[in-house]
Amino acid sequence: MIGKFAVPASATGGGGTYSTTLREYTTSGTWTKPSGLLFIEIVCIGGGGGGASGACQATSTASRGGGGGQGGGFTYQIIPAADLSGTENYVIGAGGAGGAARNTNGVPGLSGGGGGGTTFGTTIKARASGGNAGSPTASASAARSGTLYTDFNVWNQIGQSSSSSGTAGSAASTESTANQNWMTVLGAASGGGVNTSNVAAAGGAGGQYFNRAAGSNTIPAAGAAGGGDGGNGVDNYRDRIFTKTIINAGVTKRQGTAAAGGGGAVAGNAGTGGDGGLYGGGGGGGGGTRNGFTSGAGGAGGGGLIVILEHIVS
Repeated sequence: MIGKFAVPASATGGGGTYSTTLREYTTSGTWTKPSGLLFIEIVCIGGGGGGASGACQATSTASRGGGGGQGGGFTYQIIPAADLSGTENYVIGAGGAGGAARNTNGVPGLSGGGGGGTTFGTTIKARASGGNAGSPTASASAARSGTLYTDFNVWNQIGQSSSSSGTAGSAASTESTANQNWMTVLGAASGGGVNTSNVAAAGGAGGQYFNRAAGSNTIPAAGAAGGGDGGNGVDNYRDRIFTKTIINAGVTKRQGTAAAGGGGAVAGNAGTGGDGGLYGGGGGGGGGTRNGFTSGAGGAGGGGLIVILEHIVS
């Protein structure tokens, strides 16, 4: 026996040979069921939401930065071979585009694009929600990663809202040594703006995760006041969403971190939001600026991912 799955006998009466095969998918396609399959472990990550761009406003009017995008959801499941067809289609959710920069006087920023959902199964058997887009005002409500074969699925934390008064952007949440809450997907930081006193502010810093070795990523740097660009999220970092069997099989693609927000500017163009890390990281919000200049564009969300570990006896 392997767990609750019987090992089929060989032609000579002995046990079969147990093996695993790891598959990582970043573009949509079709999975083919291998001979001798017992079950699969599958992780789906949705595309991260894009950050919003900042505003262009007149002197003495608050010019708000853009809100950060939501991270793509993830789900982990075990699906028995009997519940899988000979072939199964899968869709990898794309990261949402960042909101376009603004160079028209007296306008708010533009929302980013929502991340695409990631699904597995011709009749869907696993899915992870895409992240909501960053907004030029308050962020959207949180979403949950949906699934049919539920083992683990998590809340996607919303992206950070920017300040309505044009002050500093809000930093993305971070995991701490004392609270390594691996069951939450972090949203991205918002951009900084310009307040009514004509002072530009920095964007918010990006997110932090811990990997299985308890090491944390370098937090993406906030865009400095005066038009600094927000740092990009870190690619392929968080492996805590995978089981030890998937880690031991040599997985190379992992969850990405949330990006930082761009800085606001008074006498020049504002900073852009950073792009979300691959895979599933939310894009940062762009900075706000004054009329006559260009606001910061929002950063793009990181694309989705499917990882499958096939457990086989031949």
